[in-house]
Amino acid sequence: DFLVLACDGIWDCMSSQQVIDFIIKDVKLNKDLNKACVNLIDRCLAKEGRGVGTDNMTIIIVGFLHGLEKEKWLERISNRCTV
Repeated sequence: DFLVLACDGIWDCMSSQQVIDFIIKDVKLNKDLNKACVNLIDRCLAKEGRGVGTDNMTIIIVGFLHGLEKEKWLERISNRCTV
């Protein structure tokens, strides 16, 4: 389980479900929440026509470990990815 805190620059570019899906897929690939934040911001930024955002971008992902070790928690989140 995790909570996403982000500024309007993120939410103007992606819906809540799109953000959650993106984070789950990124965690499955990279096993790193910091990298997921960076990749999500890169996805939203209007670089080379890829993104739509021109606003400032801030995101924090808070993982609720529920007593699990970090690696086990990341694996648990990764297992939610259906793609």
